[in-house]
Amino acid sequence: DHRDLHSFPTRRSSDLVGLLRHPRYLQLLQECEGEESRVLVEELCKCGRATASHLIEEAYKMLKTEKNEDPNQAVSVHKLGKVFGALVEKKYIHRCPVNTDLNLTVPKLESDERLQFHPPEIDLKELAKRLEDGAKTDSIIDKDKEVDWTLNRDRLDQLIRDDIIQEAAVRRIDKPAGSIVGTVLNLSGSLYDPWSQASGRLGQSLIQDRVKKDWSEDGFLQHLDQYLTILSSDKTRFLDRVGDAGGGQYMVNYLHIIEEIAAATVENIVKEKFGSKSMRIFRYIREKRYVEENQVQQVVMIPGKETKLLTYQLMENNFVCLQELRKSLAPNVPCKAIYLFYINFDQVVRMVLGLCYTSILNLKRRVQLEYKENARLIEKQDRVSSILTSLEAEGATADQLEEVEEMITPPEKEALERLEHTLQQYTAAQNGSHQTLCILKDRKSVV
Repeated sequence: DHRDLHSFPTRRSSDLVGLLRHPRYLQLLQECEGEESRVLVEELCKCGRATASHLIEEAYKMLKTEKNEDPNQAVSVHKLGKVFGALVEKKYIHRCPVNTDLNLTVPKLESDERLQFHPPEIDLKELAKRLEDGAKTDSIIDKDKEVDWTLNRDRLDQLIRDDIIQEAAVRRIDKPAGSIVGTVLNLSGSLYDPWSQASGRLGQSLIQDRVKKDWSEDGFLQHLDQYLTILSSDKTRFLDRVGDAGGGQYMVNYLHIIEEIAAATVENIVKEKFGSKSMRIFRYIREKRYVEENQVQQVVMIPGKETKLLTYQLMENNFVCLQELRKSLAPNVPCKAIYLFYINFDQVVRMVLGLCYTSILNLKRRVQLEYKENARLIEKQDRVSSILTSLEAEGATADQLEEVEEMITPPEKEALERLEHTLQQYTAAQNGSHQTLCILKDRKSVV
């Protein structure tokens, strides 16, 4: 393709691997903003770019189909319009005007940030009336037909990164600490550049007010000072105390936090591949930067022969590097050199990223193979399900439904259960690889 991928509007929208993040976007948006937000963004993920009227229309139809069986859950066009406005206000989506040039497929963004996040003009009453009547909506979108909307990937990637940091705080300390970290990250992102190496200063009184607002019903508020002390003194340093004015000044060092989480991720990978002893050696070399072989044997409390075997095994797999320092410039003088082990962490991260890409690709191919091998069985299950649905709509008796269900024999049911279990395992493995991918790629996103 002759078009320059670097001309894409957002910093990481040229990254095709970013498509793997769409399920995580939807999961986090449903947890943070509700089901309507998830449905709107899901439709936008499918389209890539669309008008506000089209998104609300498709979301209305999807929600109406999902909630058709529950009469207590009504679908409102006006509520979807408010939710769409909230997504714009929180910068999860932004404008990209429709391009008339057919040769230009890259959407242009408004130069003024205020215009990018200016709420759309939609006649919700007319839209609701047309949708309730079941009419075509082509004539409804006159007011917003000139403006398309697309995902703000920087903001959504920030949502994933903050969730990873919050989850790390929960694992490292406890759930209240994770809640406090999540509030501080939201506060920092609203006041300062969320993709800088470190945020600006946040006063303790400001943090207390926001935490009380977000978690007024929780009992950990009386211990907030102790939690702030723990978060700032922990090895990961989720907060850095940078002053004592006003009860204390704090900042978020994104670079250090992501680096620590990435290091912990790589250490776990070493543990899974080579064992806990190898992880101990890897961690010691990383902390000391440059280490002689006899120093490793003395500190990690592993027999010398085994230490040497594990260290060279790590070096063979490119987790550890070896550097030679000569005491003499003469090339033929024996025993005049020192050999130091060290870790090139950037190289290790690139190698692990490659392993993640390979594992995701292999898992996807394996899923396709499973579907291909069980195509006949899956097709039969779908056919039986459609027959059951039509019979239930016609008011068929229980005996008739049971007779149709018996079209799938017990061995076939067992095969379908095994297939479902296998696919769930592949999905879980893909999610784990994608989690590692997010952590290591976010490490390079902090500038």
